[in-house]
Amino acid sequence: MFVVTFCVSTNAVETQEQTLLLSELSEEECLAFIESMGLEVPDELLDYSSLGAFVKTVITAVESDPNYLFIINYPVTNEFANQI
Repeated sequence: MFVVTFCVSTNAVETQEQTLLLSELSEEECLAFIESMGLEVPDELLDYSSLGAFVKTVITAVESDPNYLFIINYPVTNEFANQI
């Protein structure tokens, strides 16, 4: 009579939930994100060549301080920045 012992080892795979910072997105991804959240870019800003950089800058500032208040002398841009 043979007795065979099997030893099975299972390695549990531990996953860490990764936190994605919006500031790590590209400029295009930042624009897509705010649009996916229902925020529309004002018509006056659509042709602004640095729109993606502006949106990313606003997102970065808000990540570091959620109460960050933007004061911009052009009312359309000011309202847009504070909506982001």
